[in-house]
Amino acid sequence: MNHFVWQVRFLRFIVFGIIFSLFGLAGLGIPLVWHGITKNLLLERPGYSVLLTAYLIFIPTLLILFHALRILRYMSMTPPAFPLITASIQSMKLCFYIVTILTTCLFPVFFYIGQIDDAPGLIIIGIGLILAPLTIGTLLACIQQLLLRYVLPMKF
Repeated sequence: MNHFVWQVRFLRFIVFGIIFSLFGLAGLGIPLVWHGITKNLLLERPGYSVLLTAYLIFIPTLLILFHALRILRYMSMTPPAFPLITASIQSMKLCFYIVTILTTCLFPVFFYIGQIDDAPGLIIIGIGLILAPLTIGTLLACIQQLLLRYVLPMKF
């Protein structure tokens, strides 16, 4: 097998790992949301707004990862489907912008919670959440490099 096939398989493995870990994290938050719904605390406490925003971020993140899997599948086809690849990349970029905007808007809430609870570590967690879309951006950059290096130079 050549180098390109191994890179595509490795990226698929990474994307599946990210998807499964996101579903696991989303499953951990469901009891907290249910508690907030039953006690009418969703809009009264800032922690619940962070959790609801995290679920809003979850949807475009999954779309980004599913489009990444789609692109990797299209790249493995014998004649790569360039219109489908470019459409997937455009939708990935749109979802990436949505995730970045939502996580950036979430930072002041973390700052507020950190000030009220006298917990400066929450600000570091907020910074980590802002940096999380950069991993998705790095994955998108890796896929674009694979496209430019291996798929586009091929003559069909």
